[in-house]
Amino acid sequence: MRTIVTALPIGALYSLLAASIVVIYRATRVINFAVGESVVLLAYVFVALYAVSAPVAFVGTLLIGLAVGIVLYWAFIRPTTGEGPVVGVLITVGISIILRSAITWAFGGNIKLSPKIDELIGMVDLGGPVGVVRKVDILLIVVMIVTLMALGLIFTKTKLGRQMRAVAERPLLAAQRRVNVQSVGLWAWGLAFLVASIAGITNSFRVSVSLPLAAIGIGGISAALIGGLDSLRGAVVGGLLLAFVEVLAVQTFNPRAAQAVPAVVLLTVLTIRPWGLFGTEEDLERL
Repeated sequence: MRTIVTALPIGALYSLLAASIVVIYRATRVINFAVGESVVLLAYVFVALYAVSAPVAFVGTLLIGLAVGIVLYWAFIRPTTGEGPVVGVLITVGISIILRSAITWAFGGNIKLSPKIDELIGMVDLGGPVGVVRKVDILLIVVMIVTLMALGLIFTKTKLGRQMRAVAERPLLAAQRRVNVQSVGLWAWGLAFLVASIAGITNSFRVSVSLPLAAIGIGGISAALIGGLDSLRGAVVGGLLLAFVEVLAVQTFNPRAAQAVPAVVLLTVLTIRPWGLFGTEEDLERL
C-alpha cells in the first residue's frame, strides 16, 4: 500500500504532462518533446510572481502559459503545417532548447525554493492502510483529476473538441468543411501549455524548481506513449503505471534503477501494443 501511496502523486504529475502531450497530438499529430522544459519554465514564472502576490502568481502563470503555447504554435508549428509529423517532432526538440535558454537567461537556472502555504505544509493521517500522506500530494492528485475531467468535457462536449478530432483525422476534409485548421491548432497548443502551467504550479509546491527538473518530461512522454497518444484515459493509466513501477524499482533495487524504468516499461508495452494501451491502431500508420 505504501508503494501505491508514494506512486500516486508522481503518477498524477506524469498524467498531467501526458495529457498536455495528448492535447497537442490530437489536434496536430505532433509529439511535444518540449513538455518538460515548458513545465519548468512556467514553474519558475509562478515562483517569481508569487513574490508579488499569490493571486497574481496563479492567474499570471496560467495566462502566460496559454500565451506561450499560442506564440510557439504561431511561430514554429503553423509554417510547417502539412509537412508531416517528423518535422513537427524535430521542431519541438528545437523548442525545448529555446525554452532551456530562456530559463537560463531569465532565471539563471538557479534553484528556486517552493512557495510556502500554511495549508499545504505538513502531513495528514488518512488512517487504515493508507496512513500518513503529504497534504501537497493530495492536492496534486485532486488537481490531476479535475484537470483531466475538464479536458474530457472539452473534447466531448465543445465545438473546439470536435474540431480538434476532425483536424487530426482529416485536415484537408476539415478545412473543406470550413474548419479553421490553424485556429484549432493554435488553441490546442494554448490549452496544452495551460495544462503545463497547472502541472508547474502544483509541482512547485512539492519540490524546489530547477532546470534539471525538466527531466520529468521523459516520464510524461513515456506515459503518453504507453497509454496512447490520442487518449486522455491512456494518459492517466500510463502515468500511474509508470510511476508505480518506478517507485517499486527504487524500493526493491536502488534509485539508479528507476532511471531505466521509463524506457523498459515503454519498450515492453510498445512491443506488445505499438499504438499504446488505449491508442487507436490507425494512429500507428501516421507516425
